Amino acid sequence: MVDSSDNADEIKAIGARIRKARLAKGLSQEAVGLVIGKSQRAMSQYESGTRRIFADDILKIAQVLNVPVGYLLGETQLELDEVDTLILNHVQQIESPKSKNALLAIVREFVNFVTGTDK
Repeated sequence: MVDSSDNADEIKAIGARIRKARLAKGLSQEAVGLVIGKSQRAMSQYESGTRRIFADDILKIAQVLNVPVGYLLGETQLELDEVDTLILNHVQQIESPKSKNALLAIVREFVNFVTGTDK
């Protein structure tokens, strides 16, 4: 566990950024954990900030999620292009979690279709 509240806050913030990046990639905790050699439970604990995460695991997670390590550490922000920003702004107007999940399912299907990963 963590020793100080500042450290605990930072660990929770790292976990929140891991979760955000993982969800943006449409990956499960189990899938990311499998690639980096950790259990789904460990990934859940990382994301909730209840388990200390070591530098080598942060590096592995960043590679799997294709984000800069600096993003996970809170040193940099992910940059969005103009179209991404417009899409995000529209999606943020949706208040219903059910509607957001429905949109996510549609977007995943569309991405699978246009990338040729549709099964």
